[in-house]
Amino acid sequence: KSNWSSIIYPDVKNIAFYKCPMDKSCSNCSYSYNSKLNENSLLNTRKPETIPVLFDSKGGWNSIAPVSAAVPWHGDFANFVYLDGHSKAMKVRKRGPFTFLHEFPFYF
Repeated sequence: KSNWSSIIYPDVKNIAFYKCPMDKSCSNCSYSYNSKLNENSLLNTRKPETIPVLFDSKGGWNSIAPVSAAVPWHGDFANFVYLDGHSKAMKVRKRGPFTFLHEFPFYF
């Protein structure tokens, strides 16, 4: 998981895929991998449609961060890609350094 951007690059084949057009920073990647995930949680989950894997963030290449680091690049919304492969834009609220995502279990 620590080099997720590099691992998927041969399939992606386009560095622009990693950069959200709304992200005006100098970072080469606008997404992070959910830091709470590990091999056991990926293999043993019963509800993959509820587990965010990648999300909008300011992390940079191969970034790993908690879901609370999600950045609302799209107005009040951040995009999330889930373990089952679907994606969803969710409303997030920023209050100080924290992001509030009420639809996720506490440990994410």
